[in-house]
Amino acid sequence: YRSARSSTGDSSASSATGNRSASSATGNRSASLTTGQESKSEIVNTKDIISNNAVAIGIGYQNIAKAPLGCWIVLSEHDEDYNIKSIKSGKVDGKKILADTWYKIVNGKFIKA
Repeated sequence: YRSARSSTGDSSASSATGNRSASSATGNRSASLTTGQESKSEIVNTKDIISNNAVAIGIGYQNIAKAPLGCWIVLSEHDEDYNIKSIKSGKVDGKKILADTWYKIVNGKFIKA
């Protein structure tokens, strides 16, 4: 529970499992993954590293994700019995999905968390 993981560098990967866990990754083509309940997954830009074509993935119950412009988020939605109802992916384009903004899935759609 409440674990945290971070990785930095191109093609890096970070994952965290456990309720209320957090995972972050920085770098081109990097990935951040969470699977625990109410966990957070994010792609981060720093003053030295701009992330492109990276993906933040939250597959657990009530997970949220965020990423900078040009990256992707993937989230799942579950029913009250924890069964997956839908999985949705989207590119952070600054219009439909805003950069550096937490999202969740409700009724198969991205909404701000």
